Amino acid sequence: MDFVDNDLLIALIAAMLNILFSLILPVIFKGNELPFSKQIRQNYNSTRSVIILSSMLVVIFVYTSLKITPYLKNNVYKNISKLL
Repeated sequence: MDFVDNDLLIALIAAMLNILFSLILPVIFKGNELPFSKQIRQNYNSTRSVIILSSMLVVIFVYTSLKITPYLKNNVYKNISKLL
């Protein structure tokens, strides 16, 4: 039995990855002195309060794109075939 839509599950996994990368990348680059590591830490410090909002947007955009892709794909191919 499917209780969860596959597209919704994929969107939730994308949100979890967004949270995971948002929290882990600054830790990974903490002791690192690469040129971009300081920028990553500064960016994290200034935007850590929007991680949840960012993840909610990821869910919305990924879910919407997965839902409309089959519709767009079919219509694009029909329109191209009409042009040819």
